[in-house]
Amino acid sequence: IAYSWDGGEGGDSDIYMRLVGAVEPLRLTDSEANEHYPTFSPDGSQIAFVRDLKTAGGEVVLIPTLGGAGRRVAQIFSGNYS
Repeated sequence: IAYSWDGGEGGDSDIYMRLVGAVEPLRLTDSEANEHYPTFSPDGSQIAFVRDLKTAGGEVVLIPTLGGAGRRVAQIFSGNYS
């Protein structure tokens, strides 16, 4: 399962993943931005999510399912991401 969480610290949210049988979550992102709405690609190899850039709208980012470098696939100009 992939989810957005502040790590229990009350700060910006990052994307985490919990593997079946794992005790601890795997942190996939670590940025100064709030990151929300993770969803898996149809083949399960990537996760797309929304990164809130605070002053410049946001962006849709793709990252490998088990972490790694992300890449922006779209820019969002509105503050309403839902």
